[in-house]
Amino acid sequence: MFTGNPANSGFIHRACTLAVLITVLHSYSAQATEAEYIQSENPAPESAADIENPLDTSFAKERFKFALFPRLKTYLRDTPAFFRDTKLGINFRTYDFRRDFDGLNDPDGNNNEKALATGGSINYVSGMLFDRVKIGGSYFTSQRISGDRDEGGTGLLEPVQNGFDVLGKAYIDVALSEQLGFRGYRQAFGMPYLNKDDSRMVPITHEAYMLLAVDAIPNTDFIAGYVSKIKLQFEDSFKPISRAAGANTDKGLLTSGARYRFSENTDVGAINYYSFDVMNIFYAEVNSLRYLTENIPLSLSAQFTDQRSIGSEAIGDFDTYSAGAKAAISYRGFVFSLAGTTTDDNARIRSPY
Repeated sequence: MFTGNPANSGFIHRACTLAVLITVLHSYSAQATEAEYIQSENPAPESAADIENPLDTSFAKERFKFALFPRLKTYLRDTPAFFRDTKLGINFRTYDFRRDFDGLNDPDGNNNEKALATGGSINYVSGMLFDRVKIGGSYFTSQRISGDRDEGGTGLLEPVQNGFDVLGKAYIDVALSEQLGFRGYRQAFGMPYLNKDDSRMVPITHEAYMLLAVDAIPNTDFIAGYVSKIKLQFEDSFKPISRAAGANTDKGLLTSGARYRFSENTDVGAINYYSFDVMNIFYAEVNSLRYLTENIPLSLSAQFTDQRSIGSEAIGDFDTYSAGAKAAISYRGFVFSLAGTTTDDNARIRSPY
């Protein structure tokens, strides 16, 4: 199924799928309109014009949610901006996950995966210091309410069904200019093949050092940086990102990408991930929105991924690609989507990050 990101599409050898979806968006989520990691963060789009594509979230600044203590601004209104514009929030979560394999073993050797967990996060973002610098962070927790030791694998808890806590985000933002910014250390991403996949109790986060330029050149956005480590959904520590791919090495990843907007409704972009001695992933997409009438938007998009082993080929020798296209049209809360994807039979698409 084409969902806006081949990294989450579950491609298999010689896979070619076709999906047709009609959804009343006022009542149900549109499960085939956006990538899963985008769906987990945003409400269902009410029309084809509201559908977000992977590169939309790649170049967007992270939005702060769940702000608490509105009176805090009153007490801090006469303090410097670093304190006055502070944001503090709490996100509570409870997740009940149950999956039965009907006699078939899952990859971890379990017949069932079941857990009930509760927890959430405490989130903090400061105001600007010297109009240039701010800091932020998030502390996450996931604690077991129930779940047998032999029914793990849900992604809610650490292996053997243990609760955990982790400082998942701890970063500094530096505004180098109005269009150019730098963010360093622990942070979350919304890119294809490199994102937080916030579909369990705790999101994936990374240790990275990134530059983001929005309209530094007219109608053009850029992103570039180095990712050294990753923390998976069910882990309380960061490890070299190459190990998340299955390599027995401690290597990082270089990424760079750009998007050009021909108009408000048409854009093209690409992003590349070079994981030293593991693999290179190149991703590109083109998107266009047209209005057949004032109330009938038509969204068209196409995507392509090339993925291959590089260097010492720490996870094996492979070379593959995937491609897809999607059309979505809507009218008065109804969304109709038609999509197809295909993957080369040389190897499956990998998405460990």
